[in-house]
Amino acid sequence: MCNCNGNNLADWIMVIITAIYVGATIAIFITNRKSEKAAYSQLEVSKQQFEETKRLECLPCFDLQIKTCETGDFQEIDLTEKLGGEIVIQAYELQLYNIGKGISKNTKCSISTDSLKEQVLATFPLMPLQKCIMLYPMFCADTNGFKENIISAIITLTFDDLLGNKYMQDICVEFIYKLNILDMRIDEIQAPKKFQVPGNFEQGF
Repeated sequence: MCNCNGNNLADWIMVIITAIYVGATIAIFITNRKSEKAAYSQLEVSKQQFEETKRLECLPCFDLQIKTCETGDFQEIDLTEKLGGEIVIQAYELQLYNIGKGISKNTKCSISTDSLKEQVLATFPLMPLQKCIMLYPMFCADTNGFKENIISAIITLTFDDLLGNKYMQDICVEFIYKLNILDMRIDEIQAPKKFQVPGNFEQGF
């Protein structure tokens, strides 16, 4: 008798088994690849979380205190009288404190207003924790430039942490002119902002 039908059936069974085996192998390969990608992504997330934790553990942050003759805190302040009825000059004692969690490097302190370009007040290579730097700037203002006896200004600090991350921190201040005295007060102390390239800032906290 002819066994053609039996042989054909056996061949088809082998084809089906082979197809199932190949399909299972492909499915296992795809699953493994997905698992590898998921594991790699999780590793990257863990790495980023670790780096972010380390960054926050050594993040510098600055506080500012202002001493003026009006508050009575700084008696040796040099206040000149108005010149020509339009110009008032005032000296201050600015106390900068590093109240963060790490040392700052390459720190620059500058001030600017809408009508005044950035003026550098001081630079210092290292600023340890709880260290106080005292600055004694003198500001000259035309009283015609005041709006409702106030001029707004921004004190900007740029600095690095020990890991090489770069930051910028703004402290908003106001000059208040009254009774021939140019007083200065703090309006807002912002959190440090991290940046990678000029103009690309991220929140530091």
